[in-house]
Amino acid sequence: MGLLDHRQRIADLVSAPPSQVPEEASYMEDVLADAQRVDLFATLARGEDWLMWAATQPEFRRLFDPSAPSTDCTRALAFWFSEHYVMDEDLNSVAFRVLRDAGWRLGPTLWWAIGQSLHRMAGPRPDWLGRWLVLLMQNAPEGGSDWLEYALLASRWPQDRSVALLLFDHLTEPQVRAASFFGPLGGPRFDVRLRGSHHELRDAWQQVFVPNLAEAAASVLAIVDRHLRRAFQLLSVAGSASPRWDPISLRRFAIASESEEERYSEAADVLIDAARDCVEALLGAGDALAVSYVSGWADSEAPILRRLALHGWRCRTDIDNTAKIAWLRERGWLFEPQLRFEVFRLIQSALPGSEAWVADALVADALTGPDEAEDEEQRAYQQYNVLAWIKRHAPDLESGWRAFEHIQARYPQFAERERPDQLLRVEVGFVQPRPPMSVQALHERIHADPAEALATLLAYENARQFSGGPTWDDALTLLKNTIREHPADGFAVLDDASGSDHLGIISGVISGWSGASVQAEMAEAILERLMGLDLAAMADPLSRLLADGGQADAGPTEWHLFATARRLAAALWPAVDATPPDTQVTEWLQRAINHPAGRLAQFWMHAISADWRMAGDQWTGIPSGIRAQLEVLLSADDPRSALVEVVFASQVRFFSGADRRWCEAHVLPLLDWANTTRARRTWDGYLIWGRWTDQLLSAGLLDYYQAAAEHLDELREDLRRELASHLATVALFSQLELLPWMRQYTARTEVTQRVEWLEHITWLLADLPADGVERQWRRWMQSYWQDRLNSIPRPLATDEASAIAGWAVYLTDSIDEGVTLATMRPAGLRMRSSTLRQVTADRIDHAPAQFAKLVAHLLRGTQPPFYGCDSLAGIVAQLRGEAAPEHIRTIIEEALRLGCRNAAQW
Repeated sequence: MGLLDHRQRIADLVSAPPSQVPEEASYMEDVLADAQRVDLFATLARGEDWLMWAATQPEFRRLFDPSAPSTDCTRALAFWFSEHYVMDEDLNSVAFRVLRDAGWRLGPTLWWAIGQSLHRMAGPRPDWLGRWLVLLMQNAPEGGSDWLEYALLASRWPQDRSVALLLFDHLTEPQVRAASFFGPLGGPRFDVRLRGSHHELRDAWQQVFVPNLAEAAASVLAIVDRHLRRAFQLLSVAGSASPRWDPISLRRFAIASESEEERYSEAADVLIDAARDCVEALLGAGDALAVSYVSGWADSEAPILRRLALHGWRCRTDIDNTAKIAWLRERGWLFEPQLRFEVFRLIQSALPGSEAWVADALVADALTGPDEAEDEEQRAYQQYNVLAWIKRHAPDLESGWRAFEHIQARYPQFAERERPDQLLRVEVGFVQPRPPMSVQALHERIHADPAEALATLLAYENARQFSGGPTWDDALTLLKNTIREHPADGFAVLDDASGSDHLGIISGVISGWSGASVQAEMAEAILERLMGLDLAAMADPLSRLLADGGQADAGPTEWHLFATARRLAAALWPAVDATPPDTQVTEWLQRAINHPAGRLAQFWMHAISADWRMAGDQWTGIPSGIRAQLEVLLSADDPRSALVEVVFASQVRFFSGADRRWCEAHVLPLLDWANTTRARRTWDGYLIWGRWTDQLLSAGLLDYYQAAAEHLDELREDLRRELASHLATVALFSQLELLPWMRQYTARTEVTQRVEWLEHITWLLADLPADGVERQWRRWMQSYWQDRLNSIPRPLATDEASAIAGWAVYLTDSIDEGVTLATMRPAGLRMRSSTLRQVTADRIDHAPAQFAKLVAHLLRGTQPPFYGCDSLAGIVAQLRGEAAPEHIRTIIEEALRLGCRNAAQW
């Protein structure tokens, strides 16, 4: 029996109550255990009788076993149960009774199906489904929260008030997870995650609760207070948090909502946002409950709760500014690192309107400084930032600006930052630079006194990333930006920065010049100055300058045009470090283009390109002087030359065009697999950046391609795919006679590589015009395919037959021949096949009978999972009346087998 016959028999049987005839009962029991026929049962069976019968069957009972793995049968039955019983108001109680008899347990397959059915339901969620949400929460599998999140997002206020609060409570419950890296002392580290996704919870908070805070705030505040305290307790017991170290607080930049766009969303952020929003709403309404929570948070050991307390005090309207500053002083939090942002925000809002006595007292606290500091300068810098903030927001406070001037005089290298409130900021994501001053300010200092400007920058040489102020990297970035905008400043800085003690400064000047756009006279002066540097110490920034010149906005000056730059490149090569890498290199091209040796190789190619462009039709090949330099780079026989080989091999087509004879003597042989160690490197570069020409193929590259295919184990997986892509373009676009080579390639490679090659050809055919495909068909495709069917040079494997069958789709005049060949061997649609999507209406109109035959043949060899039901439905609709009925019947039969439930109605 075919599936259509089975469908008819099942339809007849389920149209009545379950049969007591042994043969029919046995047949239906077999149906539930059959992966193909169970879909037909799920499509056709309805009513209480059939549910109660199914509940007695072993395959159905697996739905209520939390340890049972998912199968095709259980998935079909789970969606049948959820869609036609759980979601049916009249049969919902029957479904609940089945669940009760199963012990109130939901296996993961049924949990997923019910959750999806709830999500797909159109319109408001009725009350009678609430109990199913409770059961989903109780039976949620590990990591299973998606459908509960969607249910929360679909909740309406106030109709779903209780359900929304229950879901929010469940999904925001903190859970401790072992982190993927160790703590600072080498011990295990733990982190907190919430049950739900923080992205979905954030959306639910904004959409469901924020518009209804007047009613929701008190209830939500009880939830988030409990969860935040619980999170801190869990981390503390696990040894991953303390009153001075709280990862939740450290990852949260600011409590205030106006800073949310500056930060990366973390797991606990939705709890912090909810606590903040609820307190603000209650304080705005004058509710004493908010003050109670804020007071309790201030006494907590958890830093994040103390920060929430500071935010709450800033938002209070029942006390004046003097009381707020007095409270801050009593708490002694002025220099508490984890509270820094909220402390400064409280000062910003309250200090301008506070009484003089409390403002002066705050300045005195600032002058006292923190209880703990690594050294006196670090203590002074913390005091400086507090006083700068006080001066900024209370400019008329005499004690404030006098104290600031006093500490500025003691430490003239200190400079005000735009955000001194960010003394300590630890975030996931990009950390904004904190330059010690503006570019213009440093330019003026260099102009006035280069030595003093240099001393100012060097003051940050030992500044650490989390020390609070600008770091050494920030200082060097400032120098680079200043030199880029004011190139002449570089000479003054270098005059005062000679010697090995100032390598960072010298490198910064070179980086600045690299990004500067300068005229010829200035460029020559810069290059002459660079010639006098310690080339070995400066090989990295100098090679960057030379290689990047003229290639992008970041390096606008075309240094390779200058003879002095070429002299510099020649002088720099012997100074490049030839030490082998510490670790095994897996990505040679990436290493090469980021190493001084590889950059010098790129510089000389830029020089050749520029000379070639200027010579135009008068070009006769690479000039002898440059050829000599290229050969020096290739002849070192050390790690430097190894990287040069990678770069040159990746540009073999460029060299062939620039100087064919020199290329075939020095560059093309780099791809020869006779030297396996070298070929592993050079093919990394060539397969990523390289391009072929017929001239190169004839000169030996085709043989090297064949050898590469025979050394697949030497290549990374992504390079194997690139090799298949290269060879597909050779097959379709080379004008050489390639059939002999293709036979050799087929004979010497494994089936997986051949399939990859055939699939790449199929993808390329999609971009060719119809006449181009026909031309390739006549040129080689038909002959190659026929040979393979005749086992020349080896039998056609099923996976190969499946891959090559896609070629027939693109044929027009030769479609009959192509389909004939495609149907001579078993074949199917591979997982990533686009064949059905390419069976377009225009192609079907051209040859409906042939496409029906082809699709039917491919479906017979296709195995689930199958995702082409929608495409098939359209194909069948267009084929009806135009193609042989037996082919259409086969397509529908196979579609049913592959899981297209509605195929019988196509």
